[in-house]
Amino acid sequence: LRQREEELASAPAVQAESSSVRIMSIHKSKGLEFPVVFLCEGSHGFNTRDLSNSVILHPELGFACISNDPGEEVSYTTLPLEALRLASKAQMQAEEMRILYVAMTRAKEKLIITSVQKKAKDTATEGPASDFEIRQADNYAEWLNLALRSMNEQMDQLYDSLETLNIDISTDEDLLPDLPDDVDPPMEE
Repeated sequence: LRQREEELASAPAVQAESSSVRIMSIHKSKGLEFPVVFLCEGSHGFNTRDLSNSVILHPELGFACISNDPGEEVSYTTLPLEALRLASKAQMQAEEMRILYVAMTRAKEKLIITSVQKKAKDTATEGPASDFEIRQADNYAEWLNLALRSMNEQMDQLYDSLETLNIDISTDEDLLPDLPDDVDPPMEE
């Protein structure tokens, strides 16, 4: 460009109702709605780097740091530092939960969440997620898995109740017309 002495033309402004793809942060999407929303990298861990610092300054709880033993050349964590780490982590997770709420409420028609998990955490526990399990989650996908676990159990209870009342539960396959054996049923998009 310098050799040709040309300038890049700025991209034309996108109309609100255009059929374009918009890529933006969750923060920038606040207050907006879209027909389809992708929430990508749901298994990307929360940023907890600040929690491992040797010094933490909390706006309400104050200051805490590690304790150094100069004779032994060893550092020890202190109880005030651990308390500030726990408080800071709780605040960080509360903010992440607000961000997840914003992301999940932007879609008018469809929300698609992508996530890659090397190994799913053990969710053998039944029932609603405990506060401890929620606090131990490291990313959005783990929170969503906890919610789905609870939701699946509630759906199972609902189906059991409906069967007890002899109410027929039809599935999508039940609604399809009878087709000859050589015709495949239509695929959902």
